[in-house]
Amino acid sequence: MKQVPDEYADMLTDEGRSFMMLTTLLNDGSPIVTPLWFTVQGDDYLITTHPDSLKARNMRARPAVAFAIVIEDNMVRYISVRGMATEALDMDAKAVQARIVRKYEGHDPTIEREEVVFRITPHKTNTFDYSDYVA
Repeated sequence: MKQVPDEYADMLTDEGRSFMMLTTLLNDGSPIVTPLWFTVQGDDYLITTHPDSLKARNMRARPAVAFAIVIEDNMVRYISVRGMATEALDMDAKAVQARIVRKYEGHDPTIEREEVVFRITPHKTNTFDYSDYVA
């Protein structure tokens, strides 16, 4: 991902276990944060969710999102992103879901659920490393 420095690339591979804390906006404009599994494709972030989930409804109505990515074993480093979410109707949701489940669980999904894919295109990315400040 060209917006992410090389020293943070480990947080975006399908071999690592990093987590996205996605912020979407409710009808009244207030934010809601949801921890998610994700994968990347090129410069974009991919997530899957049920088509009627709150986050899906929020992203369809108000596509501006923000999220932070933290890696499982090193919470002092993170990536912060602001971007736009679009429903990726051209993508095979089952294939994306299988890729994500393999990343986090190490096997193909054992339960099939109805899913849709959202592609999040970043507009602003920042990285942070507070290792020097942690005792």
